[in-house]
Amino acid sequence: MKRPILIAVSILTILATQVDAQITGERPVAAPVYVSVTSVSTAAIASDGDRFLAAWIDRRDDHGAVYAARIDRDGTVLDPTGILVAATEGGPVGVAWNGDSYVIIWQISSGVMAARIASDGTIADPAHLILPGSQVNAQSPVAANAVVTVVAYDGGYSVLDHQLRVTGSGSFAGTPSVWPTGANEFTLISSSNTLLNPRSVRLDSSGRFVSLNTQAAPAGGAGGAISCHGQSCIWVSDHLATHLLEVATYDPVAQTSGTPADLPIAEDNFVLAATSGGYVLVNSNNVSQRFDLQGNPSGAATSQCCRLDGVAAASNGRDAAILRRSGTLTLTMMTATATGDPRSVAVSASAQRAPALAGNGLNYLAVWTESTGIYARRIGHDGVLLDFEKDSRRTLSQTSGLLPPLISALFDGTSYLAAVSTNFDRSYTVSSTSSITTLRIDPGTGRTLNLNTICGNDMRLANNGSATVAAWVDCAGNVVVAFINTNGALASPPVVLASSNLSRAAGPFVVKPSLSWNGTEWLVIWEEQSVVTINGQLVVRGGAIHGSRLTNALTPLDTDPTLTIAPGSNPATPSRLASDGHDFLAAWSDGNAIHVRRITAAGDVLADQQIASGLVQDLIWEGSAYSLAFLTPDLRKAALFRLRATGQLIETKIISGTPDEKRSAALLAASGGGVLATYTRVAHEPLYGGVERAFIAPPSPLTERRHAVRP
Repeated sequence: MKRPILIAVSILTILATQVDAQITGERPVAAPVYVSVTSVSTAAIASDGDRFLAAWIDRRDDHGAVYAARIDRDGTVLDPTGILVAATEGGPVGVAWNGDSYVIIWQISSGVMAARIASDGTIADPAHLILPGSQVNAQSPVAANAVVTVVAYDGGYSVLDHQLRVTGSGSFAGTPSVWPTGANEFTLISSSNTLLNPRSVRLDSSGRFVSLNTQAAPAGGAGGAISCHGQSCIWVSDHLATHLLEVATYDPVAQTSGTPADLPIAEDNFVLAATSGGYVLVNSNNVSQRFDLQGNPSGAATSQCCRLDGVAAASNGRDAAILRRSGTLTLTMMTATATGDPRSVAVSASAQRAPALAGNGLNYLAVWTESTGIYARRIGHDGVLLDFEKDSRRTLSQTSGLLPPLISALFDGTSYLAAVSTNFDRSYTVSSTSSITTLRIDPGTGRTLNLNTICGNDMRLANNGSATVAAWVDCAGNVVVAFINTNGALASPPVVLASSNLSRAAGPFVVKPSLSWNGTEWLVIWEEQSVVTINGQLVVRGGAIHGSRLTNALTPLDTDPTLTIAPGSNPATPSRLASDGHDFLAAWSDGNAIHVRRITAAGDVLADQQIASGLVQDLIWEGSAYSLAFLTPDLRKAALFRLRATGQLIETKIISGTPDEKRSAALLAASGGGVLATYTRVAHEPLYGGVERAFIAPPSPLTERRHAVRP
């Protein structure tokens, strides 16, 4: 038996080439629409004495990352979609100005990370581990002056130089916060409620230890926050007995506080910042209180709607910038007497998923989904977005499910038809709530003509020149096929090809059908998976790919048994099917291995060919060869194999070779010849802000091909 041939592709340079579709290079399917990020988990802010820098962690693309944004003195956000600092799944974040750049720190499992951002928003020092094994939990874990940076962590603190190298350290019982005070010194205070622990430590401007005071907190208080105008400071702390806040003046040199005054504000997470002539306090109950320089309340406390997940504050010496976090992140500028309007800080373009492409010889139609629904837009052969004035980003239907939706689109000779399916979620269940939306779109205007809903999942459409046929999984768990009329509704009773065992105790669970027409008959293939419960979790245990040929009238030809395309695969992506006008070719990924297999018109299943590593995305016949779109295993490239009718490799092309993570790819035989691809990648350009976005591009030949072949 011959061993499978593995082909490794080395991509050195990508050439932009022009195809008959006249689209060159990468083009977006739509202009961005901006939305607030709703997954902010922690945030901090600092000032250089004029402007501000906010830093936070969010999961805008389902992967955690540290972002930052510069903010002008009037509250204008200068980096609307954020500056990507580093990917992380970490926890608390802190930021401080060190005289020439902002120092951002954050927690990861192995210690404390740090990076520096210059005042122009460029990354002056990329993210790296600075304190292995340390754990930051404090409200204010970092402070800096023009000489050193001090990082406070559980049990101690470290002093860093401008290159973020540790030059000194000290012990501190409990969980300290560090605050800048007059003369560029530092005060560390403990949030511990144990009076035996040190309450404050004074460091000089070089970060050297000066003194400690175990009774520094206001009477009955613990922890809290310090803010200063030069050497004049106030300290707001938690009163242990009343569970209210109290305020007192604080002398950072003597490390002593004045007589405290109780505040009618419940103990809660809060921040304190200086304004011109006073201070302002804001807590997580959205209560604000202003103070004069002596710490006397200026007016009554005010309350805004809704509890927050957290707050952060910074002062430029005149105004206070308040970050309010509640999933989203908003900024409010506060002076001694006035409060500005809130504005969003963490924003991005809306994420796009699972695009599909159809063409009618005059233009193309892109269909994709966003969190708010299904969208469609016509695109000219030169890549220009049509319907610009009225903008066809219409919400057609809500989508749901944890997995990306499945979209199939085609031109039936009169109209564009698309089917958008909810995908099976991770519970591997089917129910009457599963929904397929079919839509008919006018190719001349982009107007939606009809909408229909069909119960089920995983619908694929195909047209043989005279009729449109759909294959899908219905709400009873059956793989079915039926004719679809020009309005996208069922035109015939569904024909059952395979059934699921919905108890999942034994037997197959059928998913992900695909279909193709060879000129005389249809072939439908689908996956049969086994889903078992292990430690309370549903797990897919391998599976197989089966198929059945059908007549033009949808009468099954292979029923008992059905064709076996892959007897024991572990499909990583949906299998795909195409025809050269006589025979068929099936493609799938078993793990990271790409397989293709030819099925003759007579129903003979020929040899399995493992041709490369990757994740299959789409397969079409382009008129003279098959084109197979795939993602490389590291998800950094979307590429295309051109294959002979036998499945043998002709050449490799690149769809997108940017370093961004790729998520999906679909193909269309372009008018005039060649292939056009639509795909999604995580777009980190400032225009998009690090979310999945959809693009179209013609695949480009490699300038150098090195196919390392192992027998």
